[in-house]
Amino acid sequence: MTPTTPTLSLRALTSSALILLLGATLSSACISEFGGDGDSAGDEAPAPPTALASVADDLLEPGTQAIEFKTFALQPLEPVSVAAVGWSTFVGGSTTSERDAGEDMEVRRYTYTGSPQWTRQWGGPGDDRLLAMDASATGFAITGNTAGPVYFGLPVDDSALDGTVVVSFDSDGNQTWGVALTPVIPSATFTPVDLARAPDGSVAVLGTFTGPMDFGGIIGSGCFGIAYYGPDGAVEWVYSASATSCILLAPGGIEFDDDGNLWYAGTHRFSMSLGGCQVGGSPYHQPHVFEFAPDGTCQWAQQWPIQGDILHSSLRDLAISDDSVVITGKLPNPPAFIDFGGGALFGPGQYLVRLDSTGGHEFSARYDPPMRVAAASDGRVFTAARFEGTVDMGGGPVTSAGAGDILVTEHSATGAYLDGASLLRGPADQDVFDADVDGASRLRIIGKSADTPDSFFLAVQRPKRWSE
Repeated sequence: MTPTTPTLSLRALTSSALILLLGATLSSACISEFGGDGDSAGDEAPAPPTALASVADDLLEPGTQAIEFKTFALQPLEPVSVAAVGWSTFVGGSTTSERDAGEDMEVRRYTYTGSPQWTRQWGGPGDDRLLAMDASATGFAITGNTAGPVYFGLPVDDSALDGTVVVSFDSDGNQTWGVALTPVIPSATFTPVDLARAPDGSVAVLGTFTGPMDFGGIIGSGCFGIAYYGPDGAVEWVYSASATSCILLAPGGIEFDDDGNLWYAGTHRFSMSLGGCQVGGSPYHQPHVFEFAPDGTCQWAQQWPIQGDILHSSLRDLAISDDSVVITGKLPNPPAFIDFGGGALFGPGQYLVRLDSTGGHEFSARYDPPMRVAAASDGRVFTAARFEGTVDMGGGPVTSAGAGDILVTEHSATGAYLDGASLLRGPADQDVFDADVDGASRLRIIGKSADTPDSFFLAVQRPKRWSE
């Protein structure tokens, strides 16, 4: 979800606080329907959480940050994905099983104020790992690998799924459909890299192959592939890419836009074709972006030639804003460079690029730290990055307080720096895993802190009136 920005009228992050919530494991509890997406006039912000007043710990030193974070109860979870839908936040990952010493898949849903609504956990003997999760207004979907048959909720005797699975759920966490991929030859596997869920409930999964796999009636093989499932769970198309060596192709991520079009981004150094669009080969890895219509028709594809070492370029994240895409990844070291249309960008460092609906350049910039990105409906771009030492994301130098801090920044649709603030600061190492926004462009971020190694944090952008 991979994956996965905000649109708040508050003058960015320093004037609209973020709350840090650390997830709590619950057994299946009460469930409520999705709230509104915050776009309508009657969709009011919830009242401030009363739990804040009783919490003793604060991960930030008093008076050092304009953004306030608070810690809540801690429970183990290895998060991989966060999804924001209206006032709700979904977090997916893996956790220690309550039945044995293995791992189980788990999805948690929180209110906007951090109150847990429910937890869903699935697993059996052995390790069952959730690798990606995404949500939309109609529910959520997951993908991952099971160590044996696992029941995800359908009350049917033969409904257990085994192996690599793609499973969809409604807004109450009830399974609506599920598919277990079938190896065509015994040694074949498919390892999910990312999953995306469309507004209508369609689901796409991106991953890598070691042999041919049956996705539910359509076979895919090669180095990596994309499978598209309709709202009813029927596989509608599968595209695969091959190369003389799979190290020459590196899938990055996928995401749907509001119209149900699927965007894919990655890097390659071997010519490849997906859905009728082709990108040419290169001596070195270079980024590419494809856009597919719901029926699988490739709308366009574009690549950006890079002059550098194969190990010195990559794609880390992408985000969709209306009909444009934001991508970020690693730049090659000098004298190599890459030009997305706004001039040469030299490494070492990371690129941050916004492209229009046909791949045309809107803005591009170079920054130091690897980052996660999210894109607001009005075109603004948010980044969340772990950094050490001193970095400048456009608003002036910022110095970390310890081994690794997290910095969040906001940029305009043209790339201009608008605001920024530190999330976690301290002597312990921090990291950020994923970021997403809801329909009203309120930001969510998940990550981990070495201060609490068995827990995760969830940072939620606070409505302005909470601090008034």
